Amino acid sequence: MASDDPALTGDERAEPERLRTENTALPAQGQAAGPRPGGRQRWRTIVASLLIVLGCVLAPLSVVAVWTATRSPTPTGT
Repeated sequence: MASDDPALTGDERAEPERLRTENTALPAQGQAAGPRPGGRQRWRTIVASLLIVLGCVLAPLSVVAVWTATRSPTPTGT
């Protein structure tokens, strides 16, 4: 294993343990910070989603409208 490597110094062997300790402390720090400020981002997501859905509904509707306008006879009868 790498921990048995004689070329590693004491600091190099202690670093993985230090990183493990730091990784276990990170979730606790995140919970102590409180709620994230994301209210504005949530509204942007909702509005963007609604606009995308509206566009997906109106695009085929516009195609049908143009198709029916070209299929109907003109007032001159041609």
